[in-house]
Parts: sequence; structure tokens; C-alpha cells
Amino acid sequence: MHDSAAAPPDAAQPRTKEPGRALPSEHGPGGDAVERWLSSLCVERVAAGPDMIRVTGQDEGRCIEHRPCNSQHAVFFVASGRCHGTVDREDVVLGSGGVLWAHPGTPARLRVPEREASVVHRLWLTHDPSVDVFAESYVLADAVWEARSLLSQLARELCGGPHASLRDERVKGLLTVLFTSVLRAAASRDAPGLLSRTAQQIITELTDRRISERLRSADLADAVGLTPDYFTRVFRRTFGMPPREWLMRRRVRHGAWALATSDASINRIAQSLGYPDPFLFSRQFKLVMGVPPQTYRRKQGRDTPADVGAHPARSEPGVPAERYGAGHQRASRP
Repeated sequence: MHDSAAAPPDAAQPRTKEPGRALPSEHGPGGDAVERWLSSLCVERVAAGPDMIRVTGQDEGRCIEHRPCNSQHAVFFVASGRCHGTVDREDVVLGSGGVLWAHPGTPARLRVPEREASVVHRLWLTHDPSVDVFAESYVLADAVWEARSLLSQLARELCGGPHASLRDERVKGLLTVLFTSVLRAAASRDAPGLLSRTAQQIITELTDRRISERLRSADLADAVGLTPDYFTRVFRRTFGMPPREWLMRRRVRHGAWALATSDASINRIAQSLGYPDPFLFSRQFKLVMGVPPQTYRRKQGRDTPADVGAHPARSEPGVPAERYGAGHQRASRP
């Protein structure tokens, strides 16, 4: 694994069968094989690391890379920020708390989005052909937050920590807990063909943060490192509507909250949400909520409306827009 300038991209197109998941293991090993692999972990299998690097989107040409010729296991834990790239020619997205475990010989390249920064912990293990029998070429897991502490403790032990006499035993225990946590988290990942929870959170937070802008589907796709065409297809499968409609409904939800909890005029609310005129806002509001903005405000008064619930920026990431309001009409364009 190298932290180096990127080589020219492979001429072959990436597979986008299912972003952010391991390849299927129809003939993979059972629990006994996993247990044998875990029991093989020891201090001698640590080839390098753990270490920690900070990578920014301004680092031109810099990427976190695992070359096909590398015969080691590579583990990357995103402590903060996010990364996107390819592993075994499939698009992947790693948010904070995410782990990528690339098996020996699996090509992987991760980058940080432009104008952002990420902190990534890295660890390499030697290849043991007697136990390395996983059918998958890589493993991805979300929200493995215990990895931060485990990797930090592992680094201290390998540098001759306060319990040097017990180092081998402690390193084996830390490695076992780390990989058990990764495998458990990987097993609970989202269903195939849908946006992962991490990707849903990324696009929801981006939309809420830039709600006054006219974001496009391509902006959301770029945020999670997917091609626009593939993103549109998988987004529709996840939410049951195209990104353009979801963005419109998200803006309307922010407008409903503002109408119910502030004295701002409808014109001012429309402007704050990026609408060129209040008439477009009113028309879309009625499509989603079932009533015009004036009627909605009159019915809701100054209390938080039941059909709006929590403020959009604090709501559950990626909740389909049908849960945002009372209206159930479909809108074709923002």
C-alpha cells in the first residue's frame, strides 16, 4: 500500500453493481474458516502500521492506494471526513467511522473530495495462504467507531508500551477484537442496490447545509463519488423518486418549518430557499403539502406542526419525502 501520486486510470470501466459493498461470497468460507483466520492473528502478522495520515482534497495527485501487486492485507479506517474511490474496480464511499479492508492482490484507490480533509488510520498484515481463504476481494463496514481506540492501543503496544512483557498477547487480543468488529459491522450493511446509510447521510447533510442553492443531481452524485447516471438509478431505488423531486421536497420541508416557527414573509422564506420567485415556491409547496403556504401557516399557528416534525437538518438522514407532509401528490420538476 502506498500514499503516492495516482497512476493513469485503468482503461476498463468500473463495475457499479453495488457501490460500497464486498463482492458476494456464494462459495465463501463458513464460520469455522473465519475463526481459523482470527486465531491466526498475532504480532508477527503486522507488516506495517498502524499509522495515521491527514489527506486533503487540495493534495493534487495524492491518493491512498493498494496496488494489485501488494500481497498484504490493507485496512483503512476513516477517523474523520470521508473518502471515495474504487476497490476491485467498484465505486465505494467511506464516511467517518468507515473501514475498508482490502485483501491481498485487491486494487484499491481512495481520494478525498475537493475542499475537504480526512484523517485515515492505516494497517497492513502479512498474507498467510493457509488461512486467507475469503471469497470476497474486500470488506467494507460502516460505523466501526471502536477501531479508533483499538488502532491507537495497537500502535502503542507495537512501539513497546507499558506492558512489554505481555505485548504478544495484547496485540493478538486487539487484532482479534478489531477484525471481529469489522466483520460484524460489514454483515449488517445495507441491502444491495441501495444507497448506503453513509451515502444517505452525506447527501442529506449537503442538501441541508446548502439549502439556499439550486443543487443538481450531479452535485449529490459527486458528493458520494458515484457517476451521475448510476447515482440517479440507485437513488430512485432507494427513495422511490428521482433526485430532482427529492431536492424540491427537501426545500419545501424547510419552508414548512419556517412558516410554522417564524414571522418571516412567504417572499423572504422563498428567497432563503433559493426560489427565483414566491409563485414557484407556492406552487411546489401545495404539490407537496396539499395546501398553499398561507393556508398552512394559518392552520399551524406558531407551534411546531405535527406533519413537519423535527427541523429538517436534524431529521433522520435520507427519510423519503412522503413523510415530510400531508400532501401525497407527485411533482415532476422542481
